Amino acid sequence: MYCQWFFFVLVFVGMLLLRKRRPEMRRPFKAPLLIPILQILLSLAMLLSPFFEKSPGSEGYWKNLAVKYGAVIGAIVTGIPFYFLCVNKRTKLGIFDTISGGLVRLCKQLGFQ
Repeated sequence: MYCQWFFFVLVFVGMLLLRKRRPEMRRPFKAPLLIPILQILLSLAMLLSPFFEKSPGSEGYWKNLAVKYGAVIGAIVTGIPFYFLCVNKRTKLGIFDTISGGLVRLCKQLGFQ
């Protein structure tokens, strides 16, 4: 859940940055400025809400918080090697193109688009 809210923030910040840096870029739709700003604020509120669930003095507060955010950070960090092995053009291994191409062909044969 926390990962989702973190990435929502990143997506909408990226949307605002692209609007500022590349205004001429063609977009399928252009959201009103209020929408990404509200989404960023709401997503940040959801990310920060665990800090306000219990008082910091209550027993197990910091341990519970560390476990929640530790899991999120761990999930994000484990994706970094996959990016460099599967996506980044300079470091990508060719075997992943072969595997993904085979999976795409199999899905098409099974009727998935």
